[in-house]
Amino acid sequence: MTAEKECNFFIPVKGGGYRRGFDWYRSLFQEEAKAYGDVSPDYTKRHRFSDEVPRLICEANPDVRLLYLLRDPIDRFVSGYIHNTARGRVRRSFSQFIRSPQAEPHLLTSSYHYQLEPYLQHFSLDQFLFPTSEELRQSTAEVLQRIFEFIGVSAFESEGFEKQYHVSAGKTRPSVLEERVKSPRARRLLGRVLPESVTARRPIERPQLSDEDRAYLVERLGPEVEKLRAVTGLPFDGWSL
Repeated sequence: MTAEKECNFFIPVKGGGYRRGFDWYRSLFQEEAKAYGDVSPDYTKRHRFSDEVPRLICEANPDVRLLYLLRDPIDRFVSGYIHNTARGRVRRSFSQFIRSPQAEPHLLTSSYHYQLEPYLQHFSLDQFLFPTSEELRQSTAEVLQRIFEFIGVSAFESEGFEKQYHVSAGKTRPSVLEERVKSPRARRLLGRVLPESVTARRPIERPQLSDEDRAYLVERLGPEVEKLRAVTGLPFDGWSL
């Protein structure tokens, strides 16, 4: 795998790595291997970056194997809300957030068929594997075996396979001090003299979706799930929509 996770090499706009050139990209793979992998979720954020990403990948390696890890779209959206609240990017309640313009990019990230469309113009469906987060958590060894076979490498085991990253439980929202003072140095200095009520981060409770909120998300994301099922032939039957 690349030494730098989420290197975003094939993103051609500012913030991506394509302008650094292939020598830089090759330098991220520090060992000789039978297969090489790049984990960059932004490759499927079509609304943020151009449709050039799949074309550039195809030009570099038309025989590439593509793993698109998917999650229940509503669960992914809720998790994104928690993540961005913890980062201080979102301050609205969940019900206010989902109906605001700020939610649109997050709804599009959960619109998997929309993200997949430009890739199908360059790659055949048999170049894709669509594991889900749900089955990866529940049947880790079996899903990894499927992935190993798909990319053509020998199966192996590791204690690291059991570790989960970026879980929503335990995330906290910025303190009052963090929200108002942007300089880390100033926050450290002020944190020594201000009360804990100002400096302490607060737990983020997972939103409980009202019937209206769930109906809204089903209306927005349900058609995308049906298109995805039709294209891939997969049921995704563990999802809520």
